Amino acid sequence: MELRHFFQGDIMSDPEGAVQELMRAILVRAQFVPGVRHALGWRGLKQSVTAGAEGWTARIADCEGIFGLCFTGMEQAPDWVVGTFGLSYFPVADEVLVERCSLRAAACTQRPDYIPLVREFLKHEEMSSLFGIGTVSYTHLTLPTIYSV
Repeated sequence: MELRHFFQGDIMSDPEGAVQELMRAILVRAQFVPGVRHALGWRGLKQSVTAGAEGWTARIADCEGIFGLCFTGMEQAPDWVVGTFGLSYFPVADEVLVERCSLRAAACTQRPDYIPLVREFLKHEEMSSLFGIGTVSYTHLTLPTIYSV
């Protein structure tokens, strides 16, 4: 599928906003297009916003916990724009994966307010550091594509 089907804006006019908007468009498509939703095992999506950053939590079939994705920044090179997103996995309190977490993270999963903290993880900085599992990057070439025949 081509990028223009997800995002019609100009990435270079506001790269930080555009990269977040592009990710939002992809996630919303996964949420609301039945064929995509079913193929991914998508169960739900919730937006979480703080000043300057956007994030989402999602549930996916065959995973007990909740995934978190949040915008963490931009890098610009002369011909490229790279947006990065932090990926987290928040296991439920009785999930086997809790045993593989740090003691501090495992203790956090036992708090009575744990799930509300997860759903608003961007407002609680320690949540991403305790449950971060990776980074997702989006790279966009800003030079026009040149075709040779």
